[in-house]
Amino acid sequence: EAITLWSSYTGSNGSTYLQIKVKANSSFNIGDKIIVRQDRKDINGTAVAVVNSSYENAEFLITAITPGSGYTYLKTNIPYGNAISSLIGGSVISRDNFVYRGVFTTQNDTSYTFNGSVEWSDFLTYSVAPYIFGSTSSYGKFLNGNPLREVDLTTDDYYTLQYFGTNQINGVAPTTTTSRRIRIETFSTPLSSSYFTASSISQDNSVLSGRAALVFNSNVLQYFTNGSEVQLTTPTLYTTQILKSTYVNPNTTLVLDIPYSTISADPGPFVLQSIVQRRRYDLSFTQNEGIVPAGPKNLNNLSQNEINSGACYKYTITPIRQEANPLLSTTWGETWTFNIKSRCKPGKWIYWLNRLGAYDFFYFDGTINTERDIVKQNWSRALKSYQSGSGLKFKAGDRGTSTYGVRSIESSTARSRFLSQAEIDWLWSILESPEVYIIEGGNKIPITIVDGTYEVPNKRYVGETGRLYFMTIKWNLSNE
Repeated sequence: EAITLWSSYTGSNGSTYLQIKVKANSSFNIGDKIIVRQDRKDINGTAVAVVNSSYENAEFLITAITPGSGYTYLKTNIPYGNAISSLIGGSVISRDNFVYRGVFTTQNDTSYTFNGSVEWSDFLTYSVAPYIFGSTSSYGKFLNGNPLREVDLTTDDYYTLQYFGTNQINGVAPTTTTSRRIRIETFSTPLSSSYFTASSISQDNSVLSGRAALVFNSNVLQYFTNGSEVQLTTPTLYTTQILKSTYVNPNTTLVLDIPYSTISADPGPFVLQSIVQRRRYDLSFTQNEGIVPAGPKNLNNLSQNEINSGACYKYTITPIRQEANPLLSTTWGETWTFNIKSRCKPGKWIYWLNRLGAYDFFYFDGTINTERDIVKQNWSRALKSYQSGSGLKFKAGDRGTSTYGVRSIESSTARSRFLSQAEIDWLWSILESPEVYIIEGGNKIPITIVDGTYEVPNKRYVGETGRLYFMTIKWNLSNE
């Protein structure tokens, strides 16, 4: 839905919140989860900067709706910040859309979507569709219900994200196929904790204006990469990032995201140490699928091999519009964070069709129990008896009761870790889903959920107010 005016209102608690103006008879409802986005051009076509980035890339709620003549005001719980000019529009999307198998509706939010979805598979690599995540009238969103936008995975896990979009739609932004990218940013432990002393410093304007450039009399590119977080001692301690790195024998020049004027008067020596090795991969797509492979196993072909080597402990995935200067690339959708961790005990990946028409994943890492319910169908007959001098006798091999049918059903139960209120609300959709699977050895196995419960444990500490839950589900295999 297009936003035609940004304004503010005062809530009952005295705080000021954002109010947005949309067309009359809007299909939004009080309580809807929404995402808002400011246009990057005004009504005259002039490029404008983002006025308040806190409005974007986060979910908020509609708290009240005020209809007018030819328009509707949506009151939100977004804290009001800087004023946005009446010349600048925007867009709002409800995340409470429903997509059923074969039928979908996007509640007039003008998003582009695909009908149906591509299921999980273990061979997906980075060769999917050009990413059309944002447009002049809609903001990008993944079709995943996980409220945290953060997942813990091991290096052997596959994972996928699905999104609204097709591979060629005229009139949407980014307008060129070559500018649509998925950005993967990896965070790894540094290759060396050594300190390196610069031979000279100067001002550099090649990336961003007036930044500090350090020159080293050797090749240090194996220790410092673009985007890496570093500590600079001058002897004042600064924490910053590397914007640009070049090597011309025998010197390496590193441009830091710190103004040259900040450190030019410092006495030195200028000593640099790597804290976090960060790398960016801006990847394009070739196949016509609305799916983004996102698990460590999907990303095992990254050029620096940081996932396979075990150095990477976290990475993020974000749809972007690529610019000539990568630092100025525009985010067009949600950022997801993936933490690479080890698991102390085996669990179960549950994989289910959500109400948006895509698939959600969750790893139940609590107790896993399996049992079998065995039902036998028997028939009985009277045994033939024989009279002898010592009384009534029967043949030793005769059978009075025989089994002609056995039905054995395997049931399993899985228990979750501690869950927040938002997570328990999301996971309850497992019980409502018409398609649920477990993932075993790279294969998806259909199951039928037969029971689900949650419990609220007693608090251990006085004054602990955060509500935590456990969830337990029980299933039967659907192919028995």
